[in-house]
Amino acid sequence: MPSFSGMPHEMLLHILDGATVADILSVVLTSHSPYILGRTSRVLWRNAADHVILPLPAEYNIDDVPIERLFGLALRAISIARSLRELSIVPKRFSAAGPIEDGVMHSNMPVHGGRWSLYDSEHGIRCRDTNIRNENPDDSDSLVLPGSSLSRSIVVDRGGGVFRSVQSMPVDQAQVEEQTPQDPQRLKIPHIVDICFPNSFATDNEVPHISGRPIPIPGVDAERVLSITDSFMIIWGMNDPGFVYLLDYKRRIGIQYLLMAGSLSFFEFSSAQIHPSLPKLILLVRVFRPPETFTCAVWIIDIPPNVFSGPQPDVDTDIPITWTPVETTVTSEFLTPMNWTPDISYFPEFPESYTLLHQLSLRDSEGRTHATVVCLTPDNTLVAASLGHLHRPFEFVPRGVGSQSPTMGLWGDGIMILSYFSCLGRTLEVGTFVLPTSMGSAVATNFDPVQGKLIVEVPYTFDQLMDL
Repeated sequence: MPSFSGMPHEMLLHILDGATVADILSVVLTSHSPYILGRTSRVLWRNAADHVILPLPAEYNIDDVPIERLFGLALRAISIARSLRELSIVPKRFSAAGPIEDGVMHSNMPVHGGRWSLYDSEHGIRCRDTNIRNENPDDSDSLVLPGSSLSRSIVVDRGGGVFRSVQSMPVDQAQVEEQTPQDPQRLKIPHIVDICFPNSFATDNEVPHISGRPIPIPGVDAERVLSITDSFMIIWGMNDPGFVYLLDYKRRIGIQYLLMAGSLSFFEFSSAQIHPSLPKLILLVRVFRPPETFTCAVWIIDIPPNVFSGPQPDVDTDIPITWTPVETTVTSEFLTPMNWTPDISYFPEFPESYTLLHQLSLRDSEGRTHATVVCLTPDNTLVAASLGHLHRPFEFVPRGVGSQSPTMGLWGDGIMILSYFSCLGRTLEVGTFVLPTSMGSAVATNFDPVQGKLIVEVPYTFDQLMDL
């Protein structure tokens, strides 16, 4: 058991009173006793005001990562932060996020944590460990879901290395053998699938595998799943684009919302989330606003009481899903303006009590482009705020409702200027990345400042994963 008794009182107060990871490192590296404490104490790092910057592996949180690894993760966090402060950020290594055939890359999806990516193959969904370095990494890839097709659906981290997503897969293994190349989608329906990724610190050659029994969700298009949690799923437009569906897939009951959108004659849903503490749905919508103008809106609608009450049973996949139709109106709405308006506030850092819902870029009358966020206040008011000006022109890559990492990139001549939210998710940062000139044009599709990983899409070739 680590002991704080040998540490000077002033030093101990400094560490335990809102110190950052960098502050703690500066103390524990001063002498032997604090160093031993830094290597053996979990509370030391958990108490850091910015412990979210620790680049934890996908299968861990700060409470279950091996104690002896926390010190190394803290050093890695400071190394990433130092790299991001450089005038020119040079990635240390590059790797393909999936195999390349005939110069074209398979559809792929990175998994949070940066080590793993899923991609489509002829035989099903395969997984790549980007940490493996050999001449032919394809040989080390593992088949995770035989006969399945990769859907770019929402992926949620359930902890313990388990990630949940919705993928199209055969009903049972016997049907995998019945499928023919001429009809690859035959007999496939969406399933909720938990994939368990191996312990990052293990020495054996474990491979990702399915955890538990996949849950079939008949009648749902996997590509139209907007959000998924431990028991709920939000889908839009299964039969009509004017509907959004909230499904409790464990109880096998759901709400079919018909939204009364007033004068807005056309809309489609981009992403969604359930309010973290209130019975409300938060929707990001693309709407048509006369005359002949498309814009984005954030809508909030209520979840009716008592629909999903009672104990949650074990999933019985033989029970059909029961849908309850509900007509509803939007209780709160924020229509994003086409251009900057004076009533939008400027936040160098938006408050921690605000919930980030959407990011966009708006131009003001002077031609400046603002990185703008739409937030939900504690009193359930929707407000917009600018986090600062962007370099122009920027390629804006929205990360969706609830995301903490929007990215915008300007590229050319081996340089990409990237704007992104900080690790704490409340300020806008800018970094200049140096890319190989042979790469040509590239688009940033994902950047994780905590893990120090940048994914860029190179047109007509492949996705590159870069580590800082």
